[in-house]
Amino acid sequence: MSLIRRDRRWGLNPIQEVSRLENEMRNLFSNVFGDRELALSDRIFAPLVDVRELETEFIVEADIPGFKKEDITIDVTSETVEISAEHKEEKKDEDREGRYLRQERCAYKFYRAISLPSTINTEEIKSTFKDGTLELNLPKMPGTGKKRLTL
Repeated sequence: MSLIRRDRRWGLNPIQEVSRLENEMRNLFSNVFGDRELALSDRIFAPLVDVRELETEFIVEADIPGFKKEDITIDVTSETVEISAEHKEEKKDEDREGRYLRQERCAYKFYRAISLPSTINTEEIKSTFKDGTLELNLPKMPGTGKKRLTL
């Protein structure tokens, strides 16, 4: 019995084989434990983050859908930004009619730390949170950052 199926037309594609193996494992767990276990394995959340450097500031944009701004915590040191959030599971109303056929929304949280190459002026940071996107404007301290010397 071969663990890796080979397609003679295309040869061996390791990425395709790993993807196929992952799908087979998901199907196995779904068949044994039901969809609940499969849904629990997919609750790992890491927001997508863009960091831009301008001459006087850094701009950090993070996609954090499904969170309220009250759920988000931002800690900034002189060279690091830490973004974390926790979405707590809402209490189920016992008087609600019907029964759940599928229930995948639950509590989850994340943490991201971003190191910056220059010192930040923590007194003048601005932030906005709109439509699930967090934007941080992090001004650089005067006299810090990269400087090119000419000879």
